[in-house]
Amino acid sequence: MLSPYDGPPFRIGILSSHKVVGYGSGNMPMPIVSGQDAKFLHQSMLRGEQYSNDLQGHPDLAKVTAKWVDAALTARP
Repeated sequence: MLSPYDGPPFRIGILSSHKVVGYGSGNMPMPIVSGQDAKFLHQSMLRGEQYSNDLQGHPDLAKVTAKWVDAALTARP
């Protein structure tokens, strides 16, 4: 499950709705929930409720991605 934004109400709503139906307790582990934007320090990650986070919109993201793709395409085995 990907939260389109890390702040309220998205991430909190997604985690809360899963908890209401029993996920995160007993034999129902939390599903894999990932956030996006990396704008907040997540206590939910430390509690094991949120699996990961993805930083979006960094000014150099496209440049770095292009370098990685170029390196992968020109790498020799």
